[in-house]
Amino acid sequence: MVALGHTRDDQAETFLLRLLRGAGARGLAAMHPSHGRIVRPLLDCRRRDLQAYLRDAGIESLRDETNDDLAVPRNRVRRELVPLLAERFNPSIVDVLADEAALARSEWAWMTEVAAAVEAGIRRDEAGTCRLDARALAGQPDALARLVLRRAMGRAARGGDVAFAHVEQALELARQGGA
Repeated sequence: MVALGHTRDDQAETFLLRLLRGAGARGLAAMHPSHGRIVRPLLDCRRRDLQAYLRDAGIESLRDETNDDLAVPRNRVRRELVPLLAERFNPSIVDVLADEAALARSEWAWMTEVAAAVEAGIRRDEAGTCRLDARALAGQPDALARLVLRRAMGRAARGGDVAFAHVEQALELARQGGA
């Protein structure tokens, strides 16, 4: 097991970075409290509270000097964007963003379960190929149909990149064939 020291502030920063990059629900879920052998026990703790605890306990913390490099997007988000959002829009922005990540994480978990069930019902594997029932796929809500397609296309691409445009084109073909 490997415990990492990511805090609620790190979670908010990750959410913003992924939002700015154009990530979907999966990316906006940000960091998971546990994933395989990785655990993040401080993910609900604010950075300032952790620093105060360490200071009060007389525990020296290490400071990574690379965090001062504003050429690094995370550092710009941490030092410029989050303070701006807190000052000009919402003093609780870190909590709001971290909560949004938690919501996205639970919604993503639910969507992947539903997508797996839908896919199991409309997928046929024949001679090394995967076939999806276009009519059944086209009848699903867009977000669910996209996820089913992305999962199937991702397996076919063997981990290769599947862009949003690819999924949209395949969904449009399913809609045309499902009419």
